[in-house]
Amino acid sequence: MPPQRAGIRGFVGELWQVEFVFAVAGLGWLAYLVIRPPKSDKPNRRREPSRPEKAAERVGLGVFVCAAVGVLGWVANLVELITS
Repeated sequence: MPPQRAGIRGFVGELWQVEFVFAVAGLGWLAYLVIRPPKSDKPNRRREPSRPEKAAERVGLGVFVCAAVGVLGWVANLVELITS
């Protein structure tokens, strides 16, 4: 296993992982915007959500999870940088 780089080069070298997670979250958000149901002024009286609504909720949850993992990864990299 190669030695871990320290300093700003090590921090920037590890930052690509966090950026990758944020990119996935951004693509997920774009997918959510594409498949979410259109808003209407008429109230929806159905109890069961439609398939696009269910898919939009799942994609929204995926975006939230990716963003949370990205933030946690960024914090972990920052703590590692500070402590090393």
